[in-house]
Amino acid sequence: RTFEVGLPSKSYVPQSRKGINSVNYFKSLNLTDDYIYAMMQFETLDGDPKREQIDLLAADNITLFEYHGDHTYYAKIPKPILETKSYDFVRWIGIVEDPNSKINRDVNDFIKNSSSINVTLLFYERSTISQIELVKTASNYIIFDSTLDFVDININTEKLSYLASLSFVNAIEL
Repeated sequence: RTFEVGLPSKSYVPQSRKGINSVNYFKSLNLTDDYIYAMMQFETLDGDPKREQIDLLAADNITLFEYHGDHTYYAKIPKPILETKSYDFVRWIGIVEDPNSKINRDVNDFIKNSSSINVTLLFYERSTISQIELVKTASNYIIFDSTLDFVDININTEKLSYLASLSFVNAIEL
């Protein structure tokens, strides 16, 4: 396994982060949201958590979403858990530290020649009305409002970084 994390505009292989190193990392971020969207990698041979591991995470109110790259799972995790607890079966856990890495390479290529663009925002999970309202305030108009796990919008290109910085946004694609 490579343990490669594949984001829309870049890939990297994180160093293992476990135990007190993981707890201290999240404390140092001074995050303010009650729940944090993070990425997790597991120690298992195939990279997937075992049923009993999933149950342990669920008992701590951690929700695992689909995996991407080399079995790096997206997860929604209570902030207090990240700042006080670690799991011996988790190889690495982290957040998207550069929000612009959520913007697909194709979008970045396209915006060089345009002041506005139609894009799709992908969310980690079903969006809420307040999240859609936040997207509306940053966009020119919504082309398609699914209020599910994506929304199609037209936006001024200088506002893409702001949308990428929203914690509930997973990726921005053409």
